[in-house]
Formats: sequence, structure tokens, C-alpha cells
Amino acid sequence: MTTRTLLLGAVAAVALTANAQAARVDGWYISLEGGANWIDDNEFDWGGEGAPGVITDFDNAAEYDTGWVAMASVGYGFGHWRTEIEGGYRVNDMDQFSSAAALNHYASGEVREATIMANVHYDFRIAKRLMLSLGVGAGGDFAAVEVDTVIDDDEWNFAYQGIAGLSYAVSPRVDLVVNYRYLRAQGPTVTSGIGVIQDPNNASGSISSPGLVSTNLRLGNSSGEVRVRVSVTPTIFADFTVTNTLALSSLTKIDGDNQSAAIGQTFAKTLIVEVKDTNGNVAANTPVTFTANGGVTVSPTVTNTDSSGRARVNVTGGATIGAYTV
Repeated sequence: MTTRTLLLGAVAAVALTANAQAARVDGWYISLEGGANWIDDNEFDWGGEGAPGVITDFDNAAEYDTGWVAMASVGYGFGHWRTEIEGGYRVNDMDQFSSAAALNHYASGEVREATIMANVHYDFRIAKRLMLSLGVGAGGDFAAVEVDTVIDDDEWNFAYQGIAGLSYAVSPRVDLVVNYRYLRAQGPTVTSGIGVIQDPNNASGSISSPGLVSTNLRLGNSSGEVRVRVSVTPTIFADFTVTNTLALSSLTKIDGDNQSAAIGQTFAKTLIVEVKDTNGNVAANTPVTFTANGGVTVSPTVTNTDSSGRARVNVTGGATIGAYTV
């Protein structure tokens, strides 16, 4: 994953040796920055997690909107050099998520990244109060990816970045800075609830004498429609539609039981239930219906489980005092 960041911020020197005339920080300093963040559009694999013979080279892509970023750093300057520890938080909405493996297009999604980096900068004086700085950094990137109810996963990965910036000394102990960061992180690898995993022993299929080809599919633990493309060339293909239905075995109360609220008020806790199938797996994207007695209002009355197999609703009390059952 590649991100590009443009930030505006300020550097405050802690040491009394900060030199505004040279626009350079000597000693300890702290930095606060905020700005815009861009994630490059990327392609990704969808398949059987690298098992032998599994096809994973489907044409899949994700596109992102411009997001925001906030950063804080603590560092030490000596001469033209600065070293620092930087923490950052980035959020980008997903503009489009598409997969040729299942031909699904999900309009809503979000990527959140938290980074911790160790940076080294070198400052060049270009004017009396103006400095140009170039730097590099390395550390970790924690990326959390959500796409509707299909993907909700996160992962830590190694990351590195290049930094270029300008700083202007506005006072003996404060610099105004503009920085550009180019950050690359490995991955992340995320798991989808509705997935198509081909049989490792027959992933590409075999052609029999009548000219037929066959293979086996194993679907994920989320109910819903999946479309599969079978191709011999990029322009010669056939699309199949299959529906993943689950044999449900249990519905368990997770939270919200045995609570109270004033008449006509919404209960503080949402009601949460968890649905599992006969194999003990959580059942994602499964509709759950909630009903109540005595004038209690449930909102919504029907909702789908998320990727963890859980459904949530809000409950508002009725007009009379008493116990209610949902």
C-alpha cells in the first residue's frame, strides 16, 4: 500500500538553544501536523491463499478518496541533523471496490492506518529563516480495512517513507512547517466473508472428450449471491451465479439483556446477538428479525449480521412500566 501525505504543522523547541535566525532546531522538540492523505489505487489478489494450483490472478482493484491525517513527533536536533519518533493516524474512504473473481462492486468502504516511525532528517539552510529538510523513516503500519459487511480485517506490516519539507522560524522557539511524505507498507492481507476458494487439486479444471471443463468451488461463511467468471482468454469467458446459503444452528445473546430505562426512553445498551452455522462458524450477512411486546420499539426490526456474525438493534421503552420481552 502506498500513501502520499501533505501536512501543515508547527515545531516547538523544548531546548533554549533553538535558533530562529538559522531556522534550525537544536535540542529537543515536539511537532504537531495535520493535512491531506492519498492512497494510490491498487490491485489485489483474490483466491485460495497460495495453495498449490489455486488461481489468484483475478483482475481486482480498489480506488480511494482523499483522506485526512494527523501526526505528532518528538525529536532531537543537533547541527543539521534531526532524529525523531513519529506517530500518525490516516483515514481514507474507499471510492470503489471491485472483484472480477466474484464480480461484486461495493460502494462503501474505509481504510484506517496507524503508523509508528523512526525518522532521520537533514536540514539545508536556503534563507535566513527558511530551511529545506530531507528525511527517511522506517517502522510499522497498522491498517484496518472495512468494506460493507464483506471485509472487516486488520494487520501490522513493515513500512518505510521518504520526507521532504520546508520550515520557517516564526519565533525563537517555534517553526512553521510544510511536509510531504511518501509512505509504502507491505500488504495488508485481509480476509473476505464471501470468498471463492477453488479446489487445490482441480483449480484450473480439465477438458474432457466432449469439450467440457469442470472445477469445484468452496464458498466463505457469509450468505449471499456470488458471481464467478470462468475464462480462457480475457475476451472469452462465461459468468456463473451461485448463492451461498447457510444451515444455521444457534443464536446467542451477547449484550443488552436485563437493563432498564425511563418510560419512552431508549435503552442505553444495544441488543446484540450472534448467529452461527452448523459447523460452528459465525454466519455473516444473515438477516435477523427482532420483535417486541408491550409497545416497545425496536430499530431496525430486521438487520443483517456483520462479518463477526453479530446483529445489533436499539430498543425504546413503551408508555407503561413493566418488563418487556424482545
